[in-house]
Amino acid sequence: MGSTPEQIRAVDLAKIERAKAMTFEQRFLAGADLFEYACSVAKDGIRMQFPSASDEEVDRVLSERLSRARHLERSP
Repeated sequence: MGSTPEQIRAVDLAKIERAKAMTFEQRFLAGADLFEYACSVAKDGIRMQFPSASDEEVDRVLSERLSRARHLERSP
């Protein structure tokens, strides 16, 4: 059974309130944690796309994708 839109909104609002209560340092550190989490999710996706890839190959593909994303952000 899935969550209702009201439940999802309540969770989102609670997350926003917790974020507002954080100090700058806590928010800064949370950003690093979120980046690490996003990288682990991306690596899982790469492993699904390339099941026989070694850890080094997965890291290389992730690095290439991050580099490409940075390049696109700088492009007009």
